[in-house]
Amino acid sequence: KSIADDLADNFDLKVSLSVDDIPDDTPRVLIAVIYRGVRELAHNAAKHANARNVQIRLRCTPMFVYASVEDDGERQKHELAESDFGFGLRTLKEQLELLGGMFSISGKERPQGLKAEFALPLRSPQNN
Repeated sequence: KSIADDLADNFDLKVSLSVDDIPDDTPRVLIAVIYRGVRELAHNAAKHANARNVQIRLRCTPMFVYASVEDDGERQKHELAESDFGFGLRTLKEQLELLGGMFSISGKERPQGLKAEFALPLRSPQNN
């Protein structure tokens, strides 16, 4: 079952997907982190921000996978502070950093909605 199907079944949410193929030889642990990360970000948009629309983008290069989840939900400025991250976001950030990746959330310039992004190297000593 896809993330989009799960969101449609459980929330009144329109999901837009743009997904590149992930190389066949990508380690399973990376695929799991990518999937769980995108799922966590999309679920947060639906559950905590009352988003109506979510855009999920997954782009691959020979060295990195880039993921972004952008929503139109309600938010307050304090939600951008790392100290306010819940368990799911803290865990995602830690997993990405352990695998040599990066995580960010932006939205200060917008009246509503957030954009969360992460990058994860496809090849590194930690994930081969």
